[in-house]
Amino acid sequence: MPALTICFHNLIGDSFESLTESVVGSDEYQEVCRRNVSQMVHRCIQELPREKTDEGVMGVLDHISDRKVVLPRGKPCPVAKATSTTWEKFAKAKGIEKKGKRSAFVFDDIEKNYKLRFGGRSLRKAEKQRDFIIEHKGGRKVYGDPFIERAQAKALDKAKQKYRTLQNKVKTAGYKLKRK
Repeated sequence: MPALTICFHNLIGDSFESLTESVVGSDEYQEVCRRNVSQMVHRCIQELPREKTDEGVMGVLDHISDRKVVLPRGKPCPVAKATSTTWEKFAKAKGIEKKGKRSAFVFDDIEKNYKLRFGGRSLRKAEKQRDFIIEHKGGRKVYGDPFIERAQAKALDKAKQKYRTLQNKVKTAGYKLKRK
């Protein structure tokens, strides 16, 4: 029998030998070769080291250094991500992980039931309707509208946060903001 090359990962046995055309054309010879190669593959599989698992006795293929087929990438390799933002560095240093999804309902302590987190009948809208009186604090304008003041303070906080976000993005990109 000629030399036999076996690929265990694909369960293929190759037998290369020089053949004349009269021998190749004979069906009997091809059948004998197929039988011999399949018997050799079966014998080699039976000689593999065995390991017991939950599914039964398995042959171990780890020790076999088989030919590997290397395929080219379809797309270019991914580019390294830009340096992380200040918050991402802080969160990584402190071990803070991103939270999962939040539920759509929030418990309302006053009405003792669940309300939607967002939308027309949400908890925020209910709290706005309940908050129809604002207590006067000393030091405020006597005739000013406290609802407008609260809205302006909220808008100012949003603008400050947006500015901080832009500062962070500029810093991450590697530039410096000039202060006047």
